[in-house]
Amino acid sequence: MAGLFGTLSSVLNVLSGGLLDLAIAGYKRPSTQVSKFFSDEKEGGENLPVLKYFSIKPLLNKHYLCSKPDDDTQGNGLVLQFCGEEIVSPYTKFEAEMSHQHPGLVHIRCCYNNKYWVRRSPKQYQILAAANEPEEDLANPMCTLFKLEGVDGYGSSKMRIKHAQLGLDVGCRRADQPPFEYCLYAEFTKDATEGIDDFAVYEIFDWRTIFVVP
Repeated sequence: MAGLFGTLSSVLNVLSGGLLDLAIAGYKRPSTQVSKFFSDEKEGGENLPVLKYFSIKPLLNKHYLCSKPDDDTQGNGLVLQFCGEEIVSPYTKFEAEMSHQHPGLVHIRCCYNNKYWVRRSPKQYQILAAANEPEEDLANPMCTLFKLEGVDGYGSSKMRIKHAQLGLDVGCRRADQPPFEYCLYAEFTKDATEGIDDFAVYEIFDWRTIFVVP
């Protein structure tokens, strides 16, 4: 009888170990695609961005994000609108600058007017190229930090841009009347029922890979 109980105990141990192995094998780690936008090269202890100068366009709009003047900004910034026809333009070029306080987050600077992406006001969700200086305080509504994230199932050249302070994706709004249709707004969410809005998924164009033919 003792031998029988010993045999049963051994079988149970094997089965429990096998189930544990299966559980471990079935466990999927959270997506780490965001790391593809940063290199192993360090500067001041921080990873440098792989994506330095870039242009973007959403999957459901065939125009590049473009900086343009607007009367409502009163000369304090540029509207960001998906209306660019040509990729090689100072209006469609942006730069990612690493945060000094928050690893993995970036400030995005418009290369045309050298100003950073920021909300139009603390109570508005439109994003302008209007901040003279980067703002690292995540509690400040005028924070200029964003997170570049890869998108599962969309390929390596696609990304989302999340407003770090709001926790919302930045995307192409298409409901407004002129002149604000297809402007950049931080108002998109991702949940289990609705999934990802393709107006907030971007194709990336790295300026290091762009060749201008004379």
